[in-house]
Amino acid sequence: MVTRARRWPLMIDPQGQASRWVKNMEGSPHAAHDSARAGRLAVMKPSDASFGRRLEQCISLGLPALLEGVSEELDPLLEPLLERQTVKTASGLTLRLGDAVVDYSPDFQFFMTTKLANPHFLPEVSTKVTLINFVITFDGLKDQLLDRVVRKENASLDEERQELIQ
Repeated sequence: MVTRARRWPLMIDPQGQASRWVKNMEGSPHAAHDSARAGRLAVMKPSDASFGRRLEQCISLGLPALLEGVSEELDPLLEPLLERQTVKTASGLTLRLGDAVVDYSPDFQFFMTTKLANPHFLPEVSTKVTLINFVITFDGLKDQLLDRVVRKENASLDEERQELIQ
């Protein structure tokens, strides 16, 4: 049976909701599911001078990494990571990242966000990542506000609605 490796998420996030969610899930000592990794999220930008070095550390130590503010064209340094070009060695897995060969920890998690509201990624990028759109639509916002009003004004009606949904 052939299993397909999952792709890293690239989140369209003009309002910053996805970044806050990732920071809450992976960065908060109270919210993280794994206390050993709690509070150790590395947040970086492609323009950071130490971006490559910090990414190497996260990959080898199995720490979560959040790359914020990516553009429509991704840094070529990310290519082996996005394609999961790992090599099995006697000591485990390795990944060539730029000029360096890095030990690859299976615990490593990688998230990317873009502030662009309507990005047009090349097909080569779209096939290597999972695009998740966090853009708020007017209808979605209207539904959320209506739910809050009903919950506040008529709690029994909200409970009945929740039962119907279930």
